[in-house]
Amino acid sequence: IEANPGNLCIQQNETIYSGCSKTVPITIMSDPEGADAPTEVDCGGTKSSSAMMLSAQADQVENDSPIKDPVCDVPDNLVLMEEMTKDKLLDACKTRFAADGVYTFVADILVAINPYQWIDMYGKQYKERYNPESALCPTPHVYAVAQRAAKNLRLLNRDQVCIVSGESGSGKTETAKLFMHHLLTYSDGGAGQKTALERQILESQPLLEAFGNAKTGLNDNSSRFGKYIEVMFEVMDKVLGVGVRKYLLEKSRVVQQVAGERNFHVFYYLTEGAPAALKSKLNLKSSNEYRYLQLGETVSDPSSWFRELEQSLEVLGFSADDIMSLWTSVAAILKTGEIDFVDKTDSTDDSCTFADKAVAQDLADTLGVTLDLLENALTTKHVVTVGETYHKPLNSEFSRATRDTLAQNMYDNLFSWLVDMLNEKLSCPDEGDWRSVAVLDIFGFENFKSNEFEQMFINTANEKLQHYFIEHIFTYEIKELKEEGIRAPKVEYTTNVDQVELLLGQRGIFALLDEQTKVPNADDASTIIKMHQELSSNPAYDSLRNSPVQFQISHYAGTVKYQNEGLLEKNRNTPSLGIASMIKSSSNTMIANLFKSSETTEDRLNKDKEMAIALKKGDQGFMRRKSQAHRFGRKKEEKKEDAPKKKLAPWQIANMRGAAPKEEPKKNLKLKREGSEKRRAGLTTLSAAFKGSLEALMEMLNIATPHFVRCIKPNMTKTPKKFDSAMVQKQLNYTGVLETTKIRQNGYPLRVTFEDFCDRYRDVCIPPTYRITPAIAQSTALQILQSADLHGWGRGKTKMFLKYEHINVLVNILEGKKRAANEARAIEAAKQAKKDAELAEIKRKRDIELAKIRAAAEAAPQSQVVSSSLNWQEEMAQAKEKKRLAAEQKKKDEAEAAKRVAAEEAAAKNNKDDGDGDALGRGGSVRKAAGFGAARAMFQ
Repeated sequence: IEANPGNLCIQQNETIYSGCSKTVPITIMSDPEGADAPTEVDCGGTKSSSAMMLSAQADQVENDSPIKDPVCDVPDNLVLMEEMTKDKLLDACKTRFAADGVYTFVADILVAINPYQWIDMYGKQYKERYNPESALCPTPHVYAVAQRAAKNLRLLNRDQVCIVSGESGSGKTETAKLFMHHLLTYSDGGAGQKTALERQILESQPLLEAFGNAKTGLNDNSSRFGKYIEVMFEVMDKVLGVGVRKYLLEKSRVVQQVAGERNFHVFYYLTEGAPAALKSKLNLKSSNEYRYLQLGETVSDPSSWFRELEQSLEVLGFSADDIMSLWTSVAAILKTGEIDFVDKTDSTDDSCTFADKAVAQDLADTLGVTLDLLENALTTKHVVTVGETYHKPLNSEFSRATRDTLAQNMYDNLFSWLVDMLNEKLSCPDEGDWRSVAVLDIFGFENFKSNEFEQMFINTANEKLQHYFIEHIFTYEIKELKEEGIRAPKVEYTTNVDQVELLLGQRGIFALLDEQTKVPNADDASTIIKMHQELSSNPAYDSLRNSPVQFQISHYAGTVKYQNEGLLEKNRNTPSLGIASMIKSSSNTMIANLFKSSETTEDRLNKDKEMAIALKKGDQGFMRRKSQAHRFGRKKEEKKEDAPKKKLAPWQIANMRGAAPKEEPKKNLKLKREGSEKRRAGLTTLSAAFKGSLEALMEMLNIATPHFVRCIKPNMTKTPKKFDSAMVQKQLNYTGVLETTKIRQNGYPLRVTFEDFCDRYRDVCIPPTYRITPAIAQSTALQILQSADLHGWGRGKTKMFLKYEHINVLVNILEGKKRAANEARAIEAAKQAKKDAELAEIKRKRDIELAKIRAAAEAAPQSQVVSSSLNWQEEMAQAKEKKRLAAEQKKKDEAEAAKRVAAEEAAAKNNKDDGDGDALGRGGSVRKAAGFGAARAMFQ
């Protein structure tokens, strides 16, 4: 492949290579994983992974290929098909898949079939096609889901959430990233220049994948945790912050993987890709030399992955000390697995010691603790009774189990610390007028040869989400139609109420596990007997003829057999008192803080002393209160009265006349992590913590408008262009696509009260000054629909029932009016700008003329020049003043002349000795002189 310097060289599976300056041989190592795993390419340029597709570099390397829609005789939206059966649904999906139709709409639900190859349909032209500022594009695409969510956020002023579900390996992770990437592309008005916060949000994705994803038998880049990422917007155009919530990291993978699978990615990045200086400082070996990494092969080009990971940490604002402590913690986890034990042959009790003290000393140095403390924590069980502490030596088998527990808890706590740091760095202000768009990417349904505690948690989460989907799409809609007096379509659908009750009910599996955890001397055998006795009446539960080692659950996606081994111990989630004491004494602040809320031996002794004192005083409730506080964390604070509803922004009021639902549940401003330190420390059971997190998730989903993406896996071999009909049919059946198609064809997916409908769409035909009262809301709603020439809607007792095409028409009308108003304002602004330009030109010409006059005045003689510093008003005032002074001077001169003439006449009469000729001569001279004086005064 030949490419120009600095230009895009390859775009394969969202793996970007740039900077090639010559023709170089390219070896593409085919990775059938497709959208869920990066394809490795050896290139002379700079490598960037699929995770980094969502980095700040993405907007510099995106292609601009033309839009190419799939050509086939199947409509983009399956609700447009006249007749729908299971066979026709399968044929429609197969036909579109063969034509590279990865996406298909079922009403507003997006079905995405993983192509297991790169299809060029995510470039700039595709992005612009689904610009949130443009009309809704009916062509199915993950960008279309992001476009609809962005529009709803603006027009309806309600939080949005995209729920991505499907089996492991169906492409959920990449779909969620593409959704988020498109959403952020058009934030800040789609200016194209991402802010520092938006870059950090995108960089958080590869960081979470490095620590939370791993290769499994079904997926090369499988998410081993669930995440809920919520982006907060201020009127959509400005990103204010982001919140991240994680669900159930599969920490058991740290110490054990099955053949063909790998540990978490970060371990291979550090051991194989870190610079030699860092590896020497941490005293690290190659990945295949560590016990926890021996089963899986290493990753390709680990140096590039490590550089990208450190770049993400730097962009996110992690300090150099934080990054170094992070790598030290990861190294300590790997070194923990290298510790081994040998039983003491000369001891009378079951005690053991380190098999190699040099290896143990290396771990102690990395943890920042003494060797004696480390040995005591791993080889001794600390039992605290009232007022006393017993130290029970452990044999080598139990010490190895304690070692693995330390490694698992350290990694789980480290991942929780990482998520908390992201929330701290990316969070938005506690108060403000903002709404959010979230995406839920949760682990897919799993069914292996051996399914344990972790698979039951994963499948329970998927079961609950399936229940939410069924309730949202079918149950609520049909129930409301009947209550409103509208004929409901006859659609048969399967519910999973029995499965949810079996798992999460008051006497379900998780409740029984919590109960057995508190029973003294309870073990896995007694627990499964208890489950068989109490749960066999549930049709979804099968005791397998009272098997002592396993049980079976009929999930919505298939039947799964679970092993009971390790159920109670994993559920306790309680670190050893000695381990907590040892870690808290670490000289490394970050490592010590990983267990800062864990209960140590000293803490247990102090608690027992307090309990003994309380019992002596007769405080019978002390034990119960302390037990609840330590095991379950603090009780949630009482709910405060709902704050006043958020006011709409001025532009929303002007365009929609109010859009918020009348009774919308109050939403927490931020993703709260109540009791996270307690759960991280292991002071609550794992099932209780998981149930609490799941309940909080459902609360967040219930107050937002959901957008569903159903990811489908076309084959088990991850081969491009291969469509396994039986496998796809099974997924279509349990996801309810056929039933969804039917209910969307015959039902009304959108329901809104008369008042809210008028508030949202009054601008279609109602004047702004017209007041809509509740009494006339129904007739006004009908007037709006008739004005838009819409048909096929339903009118209930209190609500309008609409189809999506109705909303699309109404929204397009509103946006058309908005565009027309913007164009009118633009025309007026242009006219005003033209007028201002003309006035500015006139002023410019006048200034030029004045400058010429001033220049001429300055060049004239000084006696003829009026001071250039005077304007024309000052010059006129000066001239008037001179004229007034001249008039006063004239009067004075005339008065003085008259006085002199009178004096001379008086003197002439008294001078009788003079002759008449002389007198006449003198009088004439005087009169002549007076005449000259008056003439002079007049001249002046």
